[in-house]
This record gives sequence, C-alpha cells and structure tokens, in this order.
Amino acid sequence: MKPTHARSSTLEFYKKAISSFMPRLTIPWDNVRHEGNPTRSEAVNQLIKTVKRFEVRREGVLSSARRPIEYDEFRDLLTLVRNDGKQTQHYKTSSVFTLQ
Repeated sequence: MKPTHARSSTLEFYKKAISSFMPRLTIPWDNVRHEGNPTRSEAVNQLIKTVKRFEVRREGVLSSARRPIEYDEFRDLLTLVRNDGKQTQHYKTSSVFTLQ
C-alpha cells in the first residue's frame, strides 16, 4: 500500500515531537501491555522505513520542499510588478521586493 498522506521526514518529526513528551523515555514499547514509549515501537520504525523505500522509488507523497528564488525569476517578477498599471500598488510592491 502506497503512502499517500506524509513523507518519512514528516513521520520522523511527529515521532520526535511525541517522544519529547513521553514521561518514561527509556522504557521500550511493550506490544502485549501497550505501555512504554510508542515511538520506540518496532512497528513505527518499520513504517518509516517502508515510507522511505517508496520515496526512493518515487512512489510516495510528492515533496513540498521550497527552493530559493533564482536571480532571473526575481528580475522577471520585478519587471512584472513595475509594469503594472496601478501606481500605488506599483510603488509599494516594487519597494518591498527591492529591499529584500
């Protein structure tokens, strides 16, 4: 079954966030009694490994990572804003972009 909701990095972050609030951090998860630290469960770690395998094959959830804007894109954006017909918006937006 393909992962459709989250990437492995998201799951690892959730695991870390939950683990930081666990009162008994060093006690491993007990599958029989359902107590201990669930983030140390073999099922959780296996799930993250499976999601990573799907990501390597490019079958998982698409990455939503952002990238920095390139200089040419920034110049095109400034040109577009400066050629806009609205004068007040033109100066306001242009100055904000230029001072970044």
